[in-house]
Amino acid sequence: MGLGIAIDVSIGLIFMYVVLSLFVTSVNEAIASLFRMRAKTLANEIDRIIDDEETGKAFWQHSLIRALSDGDVVDGDGKKRVSRAPSQITGDVFATALIEAKDTAKKTSKILDALYRTLDDNGDTPSERIATWYESLRGRMAEVYQRKMLEWSFAVAFAVAVAINADTFAVARALWTDEALRTAIATAAEQAAQNDNLEGLAAREALEQALPAFPLGWDLKALPADLMQWAVKFGGFLLTSFAVMLGAPFWFEILSGFVRARSMARDVARRREAGSALHKPNPQSDQ
Repeated sequence: MGLGIAIDVSIGLIFMYVVLSLFVTSVNEAIASLFRMRAKTLANEIDRIIDDEETGKAFWQHSLIRALSDGDVVDGDGKKRVSRAPSQITGDVFATALIEAKDTAKKTSKILDALYRTLDDNGDTPSERIATWYESLRGRMAEVYQRKMLEWSFAVAFAVAVAINADTFAVARALWTDEALRTAIATAAEQAAQNDNLEGLAAREALEQALPAFPLGWDLKALPADLMQWAVKFGGFLLTSFAVMLGAPFWFEILSGFVRARSMARDVARRREAGSALHKPNPQSDQ
């Protein structure tokens, strides 16, 4: 009995993490799009690796870069608008624009000089060498962007957790003590887990519709009474936030595993009940 309750409570918590992760991901995507965070990250990283300001301005004013940008990255007064930069630049475009920017700039770029010195005898042209070097840096640029989005994810997740009182400890306690609530949420999670993944619109809608079933929201009559209780609630918010940061796909896969475990536990319980019924003595046979 205790194991079954623990499984159902775990399913309920994981199900909550899945639903909140979907919501937080949607908010993050909206923030990234609104503030053009991918473009800003790319522009800042390119400015970091182009060591000459004049070469950098010539690079952003190059026709190939302007064709990919959302307006002029460098205004007529020389002020840079990184939010207008393109969100993606391929290696060949970067190499062409950088080489031609160097030719128009008065100063010599140390980066380009270093790359020219690394040309070997295998027939690589400067453009090919720079393109290869840039492509090797794109992985780091992606890591910088992902790190920033991870920070945003935590901030959004924590704000959502506080706003709707998504305290992991409180939700776990409610699920443990309320059998009807625990069963209802576990059943809803079982139905949602029948989808192979989260890509289907029906699966996402089913998960989002399940959120009102959770014991969330603030009750002004049941606020923490002292500093210790507030500290525990703050820890519950932090735990929820860190869990949501892991993302919906991560928790959905774990949810599927727990749902299978719940189904297996029910099957074992049914077999035990059936076995007990078969071995139960018949009072009429003793007469």
